[in-house]
Amino acid sequence: MENKEFSFETLWQEQKIQKPDFQALQEKIKHYKKENLKKQLFANISLISTLLFLIFLWVLLDELDLTTKVGLCLVILAVSLSLLKFNRFYSLFGKFNENKCGNSEIDTNQQYLKKLMEINQQQKRLQSDFMKVYFLLLGLGFAFYMYEFAQKMSLWMACLVYGLTFLWFGFVWFYLKPRIIKKQQQKLDDLIRAIENKAQHFSE
Repeated sequence: MENKEFSFETLWQEQKIQKPDFQALQEKIKHYKKENLKKQLFANISLISTLLFLIFLWVLLDELDLTTKVGLCLVILAVSLSLLKFNRFYSLFGKFNENKCGNSEIDTNQQYLKKLMEINQQQKRLQSDFMKVYFLLLGLGFAFYMYEFAQKMSLWMACLVYGLTFLWFGFVWFYLKPRIIKKQQQKLDDLIRAIENKAQHFSE
């Protein structure tokens, strides 16, 4: 009888410990969702502002060479595609309702894991395939856009301008982009690992 009472008491203590863990997990997911919705707002504001500025630039500079127009078109295309892609990606967080994922803690964990795996898959596609297209369009756009103005410069100045521009592209591609991707992936991996650990605990 004492053993039964002891086992019931132990189970009760375990339940009391598990509940705050689940609540902490929900808080982490809620924070992650809010953080990404803020990123969506910032991305929309910055990309739309850039797009409007480029269109204004096209209208302001009335007589442009063909190469300059092609360059502007490529940059506008790159920004427009990124606006569409980012909004499509961040819409996954808008559908992520952390309060209505399941009827039980196990169901909720499974739904969390399913949604986060979908986000993970889309994030990797965005970081690899799309970013290559984006930087290619942006690089070609700048190369064509600057050609008209480079013709009016001395050779060494034109080389300096092109060199500094593509040095910046290289810095972003080889240094900043990997660091940002690593940081984003780490946050998502931590959440997925936490949910998988919870699922493993339930299965034992």
